[in-house]
Amino acid sequence: YYATSADNATTVTLSATLLSAETPAGPYRLYGNASLAATIETPDMEVGWQDFTKGAGVTGGSLVPVVATLRNPGRGYVVGARLTMALPLDQVTINRDAEVLPQWDPWQNAQPTVCNASAELGLVVCAIGDIPPATTVSVVYTGVVANEDIEDVMRLVAQGTTASPDADVANNRAELLLPIRGATFTLDSAATQLTVGFKQDLDVTGFILGAPLPCEQVLNMSLLGLVGLRPVCSVTQPRELTVVLGAGAQLQPGTLAGLAPTVRPRNWRQVDFEHFSGIVVVEGSMVPPTARLAAPAFLGPCQDLKLDASALQVATKAFTVRWSHVAPSSGATDAPLTQFLAAQADVQALVIPADLLSANGRYTFSIVVTDYFGQSDGATSTVTLEAVPPPSVTLDTPALVQSYAYLSTVLSVSAETVACSNTSNATVARSSHLQYHWACLSSPGILHGLNREARRVEVPPYFLVAGQQYSFLVRVTDPETELSAVEVVEVVMQRTDLVARITGSTELAIPLTGILNLNASGSYDPDRRSGGDLMFQWGACYEGKDNPTAISLGGVCQPVPMDPGTNVLPLVLQTDTSKQNAIIIKASEVTPFPTGWWKFAVTVSSDIRSSAAYVFVDFRNTVSEKLKVEVLRTGDTEQHPGDQRLILTAYTETVEASISYQWTVNNSRGVALDLADPLFAPSGAESRSLIISPAILGTLSLLRASVTVTTASGRATGQLVVYINQAPQGGTLTVSVSSVRGGDGQVEQIVQVRANNWLDDSGGLLRYQFFYYSPVLGGLRKAMNDAPQFSNVLTAPAPVVTTIQSVRFEVVVSDMHAATNRAETNATVNPTAVSLDGLTLIEGELLAAFTSSFSVDIGPLLGDYFEQQAAYAAQGNGTRAPLADLPFVDLLGKAANSPAATDESRSALLATIQAMSIDPRVFNTSTGAMTVDIMAQMLGNMSLNFDRLMGGLQTTLNITSNIIAHNQYGGQNRLLAIQVGE
Repeated sequence: YYATSADNATTVTLSATLLSAETPAGPYRLYGNASLAATIETPDMEVGWQDFTKGAGVTGGSLVPVVATLRNPGRGYVVGARLTMALPLDQVTINRDAEVLPQWDPWQNAQPTVCNASAELGLVVCAIGDIPPATTVSVVYTGVVANEDIEDVMRLVAQGTTASPDADVANNRAELLLPIRGATFTLDSAATQLTVGFKQDLDVTGFILGAPLPCEQVLNMSLLGLVGLRPVCSVTQPRELTVVLGAGAQLQPGTLAGLAPTVRPRNWRQVDFEHFSGIVVVEGSMVPPTARLAAPAFLGPCQDLKLDASALQVATKAFTVRWSHVAPSSGATDAPLTQFLAAQADVQALVIPADLLSANGRYTFSIVVTDYFGQSDGATSTVTLEAVPPPSVTLDTPALVQSYAYLSTVLSVSAETVACSNTSNATVARSSHLQYHWACLSSPGILHGLNREARRVEVPPYFLVAGQQYSFLVRVTDPETELSAVEVVEVVMQRTDLVARITGSTELAIPLTGILNLNASGSYDPDRRSGGDLMFQWGACYEGKDNPTAISLGGVCQPVPMDPGTNVLPLVLQTDTSKQNAIIIKASEVTPFPTGWWKFAVTVSSDIRSSAAYVFVDFRNTVSEKLKVEVLRTGDTEQHPGDQRLILTAYTETVEASISYQWTVNNSRGVALDLADPLFAPSGAESRSLIISPAILGTLSLLRASVTVTTASGRATGQLVVYINQAPQGGTLTVSVSSVRGGDGQVEQIVQVRANNWLDDSGGLLRYQFFYYSPVLGGLRKAMNDAPQFSNVLTAPAPVVTTIQSVRFEVVVSDMHAATNRAETNATVNPTAVSLDGLTLIEGELLAAFTSSFSVDIGPLLGDYFEQQAAYAAQGNGTRAPLADLPFVDLLGKAANSPAATDESRSALLATIQAMSIDPRVFNTSTGAMTVDIMAQMLGNMSLNFDRLMGGLQTTLNITSNIIAHNQYGGQNRLLAIQVGE
C-alpha cells in the first residue's frame, strides 16, 4: 500500500487468517488470525550536482565532469523516480563513446536503473524506480567535452520527478554553473617541461616575467609533489607559465593539475575564482622506447661476460633499465647472479664476472627499458657457456691390484679439475674441493662402515675374502659444476699358505713312562680372521736310536698317521685324538714309549691347501732324581676340622714350563673318592691345589692323598695322610631364670645355662663358651664367661633388661682339635633393679682398668656399665640414654690424676684427652652425635698405641652403633649408625 493523499502519513491495517483442515476432504475451520497496523511515511526527494572542477571551471577542449544526484533523505520510499539532465549544446560536444553510469550509495540498496542519452538534444533521461530511505543515486555522464570557443558560463540543469507525493517539490530541480576560466597543461614529449597556457592575461603583480621563482608560489601541493626534486618555475609571459621538471618527476598525462591561488586572472576581483586547474596532455605523440641488447653467442670457461644495451632508444629523458636472466638448469647456484643483475638497475652496459656463471649451457639474458610514461620494450640475448671438462682422475695404484686377506688393501686415486684463476680470466687446476665416493661393484655393501667419501680408502684386513676378485669404482665429482668422472680398480685377493705350529721346543726328552703332550692349537689360516676351520692329522715315524744330524734338516723318515689300527706304529702311539689339534698320550710301565728319537708331525689342511710342523722326541729310559714332590695342607691343628674345606697343594722345585698333576684320594678303607664331582672337589683332580669340600669331609675320619707330578724330564709322587676331626654333635642348650635374695636384701635374677648331651668323635673333653645378645645394647653379643670352660653348666646374673623381654642365649661347643658347633634358645627375663652403688662399683672397676696401664680388657666392663646405666635410667633415676653418658671423659681425667697411675699410662691418658679437641662435657644429649664424633677422634688421633685402650674404644663404638641401628632409644637417628660404621 502506498500513501496517495497529501498528508504526511497514512495508516494501513494488514490482517492474516490461518485455517486448518482436519481431513483432506473435510470442512475447514477457523484456527487463528492476527493483524498489524503500519504507518506509511510520506517520502522526500532532493536533486543536486557534484562539481568535480572544485570551482576552477572548465577549459575549452577539456572533459566536462557531469554528475547529477538524486537523494532520498526521508524514512519512506520514493516511488517511480525519474531524473532528467539538460546540457547546453552550444557549449559542449558529446563523443560517440559517451556513456551514462548510474551509481547507488549504499550499493546494497541498488535497484534496476535504465538511462537513455540523446547527443542531438543534449538530454539524459534515467528511469530510476523506487529509492529506499537514506539512499543516493548518482548519474555520471562521461564523454562530454567543452567546445574550444566557449566564452560564457556553462549551465547544467537536472530535474527529478516521482510517482509518490513529495514532501518538498522545490528540491526536485537543480542547476550547476561552470565558469569558463580554465588553463591548458601541456607536457613536452621528452617529459622535461610542463607549459601552462591561459586564455586571458594573468595578474602578474609580484612576478618578474622570465625570472625563476619558487614553485610552491605557483603550484598547488598536489602538483608540487609530482614535478620532482628542485623543479624550476617561471612566468615567461602574461599568458604562459613554464615548469622545468626535477629529478624523480612523476607527472603523467591525464593527471588533474592545479595552480596555487596566487596565479589568478587580471579581473580576479570581479569574478568568483578559486584556482586554475586542468588535465595534463602531451605535446605531440608519445614515441615508445626501443630496446637493444648485444652479447657474444659463445663464452669460454672462466671468461667474463660483456652485455651491452647502450644502443637502446628512448624519447623521454627519464627512463629505467632492468636486467634478468634464465640459467641453463635449476641445479645451478643461481642466487649470486640474480643478486648481481638486480644491482645493475639503469646500467646500459655491464660485465658479469666468470665466477657468477656457475652452470654450463645456454644462458638467456633479458633487458626491459621503460620510459617516463611507462611505455616498455624488451630485448633478449642467448649466450652458450662452453662446458668445463669433468675432473681428471688417475689411479695411484695399478689397475689390477694383488692383495692378501690378512693385509690392509689401499684404494687411492688422484684427481684435479679445471677452475678459474683468481687473478686472470684463465683456467687453473684444483683438487681440494672435489668429492669422492667409492663403491664395490662385485659385492655391494662390503665397504659399509668405512669412509667411502675419501680420496684414499684403506680396507682393513679380512674385509675381503681370499681367492676372490673385486671390482671397485670411484666417482669423483666437482660440486661446483656437478660434473663427475669414474675409474675402476680390480683387486685380486691371493691365497696364502697355512701356518702349522706346535707349541714348545722342537726337540723334547720324555721318559718312557711319561706323558707326550703335543699341542698344535696355535696353527692358523692367515686368510681368515678367526684362524679358519682347519683339519688336523697327527703322524709319527722313527728317526733312529741316536740323534742323527739329519734332524737339523727336518729328519729323514716320513710320518704315518697315528690313527688307531695303524700297525706300522707302536700301539702306545696310536690315539683316537690323532685328528684333533692336540694329542696327550700317557705311557705306563705296561705300555711304555718306544726308545729312541721319534719324529712327530701335524698336518693342517683347509680347502686345497696344507702345511705341516714337526717336533722330535727322545724317549729315554730315565727318571729324574731331581724332581721331588711335597704335599702341604691348610690349617695348623693336628686334625683338620670336618666342617672346613681342605686345600692340598703340591710343591716342587722344578722350573720346567710343561708340568702336569694327577691327584688320587682314598678313605680309611682304601676306597677312592670321586674327584670328578665338583661338589666334592671343586678344583678337579688335575690342578696343582686340590680343594676338598666339607660335603665329603663330614663323613671321613682320615684320608690318604697322593699326587703324581710329570714334567718333560720325569715324574715324581708325593703323599699325605690327613686326619679329619668332626665337630661335636647331638647336643642342645637349656636356660632357666630364677630370682634370689642377696646379702643386702635385694632380689636379683640369675640364669643357669646348660649344654646337654654333646658328643665328639675324639673322645676328649669339650669346652663351652656361653653368650647372650643384649637387648639394651642393640643386640650386641656378650660373653657370659671370660673364656671357654670344661663345665657344661654356668650360673650367672641375668642379662640387664628395662622391660620384661625375651633374650637370645647361645653356646659354642669346641673339641680339643678346634672343631666347633653351636646351639641357641630364648628365655624371658624380668627387669632387674640397679642401684647407684652398683654403678659406682663398675665405675671403680673401669677406673682401676685405666690406671693399670690397660692390663685389663675394658671392653666387657664398658658393656656392663652401659647395661647398668640403661636399667638405672629406666627406673626413673635419669632421663639420659646411656649413649649420651659415656664414662670416658671423667674416667680418663680421674685416672690421669690418680696416684696409682704409672707414668706410661698417665702420658697416654693425657695424650688422649688432648687429642679429643672438643669440650668433653658438651654432649648432644638427644642424639649422641657429638659423642660418636669424639670417639672417632680418639681412635684416629691416638699419639700412643695401647692395644687394650684401643680395644675398649672400639667396643664402645660397636655398642653405640648397635644401639643407634636398632633405634633402641627415642631420639636416636639411624644416620648415626651409618656415621659410626664409616
